[in-house]
Amino acid sequence: MKMRVLYHIATPRPKRPECDAVHQEIAALSDRFGGAPIHVHPSEYTRWPLPRLLFGLREARALRWREQDVDIHHIYNPDPYAYPYLRLLKKPIVYTLSAGLRGTRRFPVPFFSRIVAQTVVSDAADAQQLRKIGVLNAEAVPTGIDLSRFRFTQIECDGALTVLSGSAPWTRKQFLTKGVDALLDAATRFPSMRLVFLWRGYLLDEMMRRVSQRDLQARVDVVDEIVDVNRVLAGVHAAVVLASDASAIKAYPHSLIEALAAGRPIVISRGIPMADWAEREGCGVVVERLEPEAVGFALERLRADYTRLQANAHRAGRDAFPIEKTLTGYEAVYQRAMSLGAAHGR
Repeated sequence: MKMRVLYHIATPRPKRPECDAVHQEIAALSDRFGGAPIHVHPSEYTRWPLPRLLFGLREARALRWREQDVDIHHIYNPDPYAYPYLRLLKKPIVYTLSAGLRGTRRFPVPFFSRIVAQTVVSDAADAQQLRKIGVLNAEAVPTGIDLSRFRFTQIECDGALTVLSGSAPWTRKQFLTKGVDALLDAATRFPSMRLVFLWRGYLLDEMMRRVSQRDLQARVDVVDEIVDVNRVLAGVHAAVVLASDASAIKAYPHSLIEALAAGRPIVISRGIPMADWAEREGCGVVVERLEPEAVGFALERLRADYTRLQANAHRAGRDAFPIEKTLTGYEAVYQRAMSLGAAHGR
């Protein structure tokens, strides 16, 4: 089913979009339904930080002009921010909360009930919570990837432990909030641990400085290039995503879904919605606090119970997150948005 969708991206443009989860999902949607992306983050035209209420206003005239060729506006944003420019649009709006609801203190219910045609989250519990507070247009669409790219390779955990981190920081602050510092500090306490970081082209010198400060050059690999992730996963025991602020992380991170598709258990912070699913499936270990001691404790649990966790990851990851479910879910969302938009004259 072809539709004319304009995908609004409210986060800075990554140096390698093909490695970014949101851009990967938009690419899959565009291939299926048609459409194109537009970046509304001001970093596209200025290096100076601007308040979020100004996002998209520079593009407002062009957006109104492009509406004649658009059926649906689809915005991706980590948290439920009520961008003023969206009020200027006439066609139906689908709003995906890519990070879910964890850590959300205030939710602008009137905006999402009146301006947004369909609100999308990845987790059914989040959708239910939104409906309870009055966002009746909330729907859950599961995150998915192309699972055919990944193959299971058996690996033993005989004392040494190699962990892959695929969620690299965008800012210096995120070395702390995305758990990079905690992982490095945990590695200093466990001589048998090895870390592999997939980098995004930002802050590489800063990362290498932190590795050198801790004298971890022999046990930390930082891969700052596009690689075959399936090949990398074949050489590690697990994948990790950590965050003190869940709004900085996709609710179901692609790097962890890829790991599960390759039969690798995951290590994940409690605040990320996927943590609850991993606990239920018994295919991962949850980190309760973003501190070196808590990270080290979680990795020790992983090592001690690795055989069971790997088997569960292989079972759960084979078909839990297919891209087809994502595409089918969004097809239904787009159809509802268009019918609601027609009913309300948008």
